[in-house]
Amino acid sequence: MINKEKNFISVVIYVHNAEKTIKTFLETVIDTLEKNFEHCEIICVNDESTDDSKKSLRKSVPKQQRQVCLLLT
Repeated sequence: MINKEKNFISVVIYVHNAEKTIKTFLETVIDTLEKNFEHCEIICVNDESTDDSKKSLRKSVPKQQRQVCLLLT
């Protein structure tokens, strides 16, 4: 059992040509982290995608999700 109050986790996700899958993936990661950690952050790095991954990332992160940081290159 995880003690939610004392744990902090950072997750770095490198995104490369994931336009079609990033929304579902982020929803799953956010849901899992929120259930298990009081404090968490997700850092998404767009790794020079040639598709619309950058646009999908922006759309996929709800504005109220303060624990998600987008690094769009």
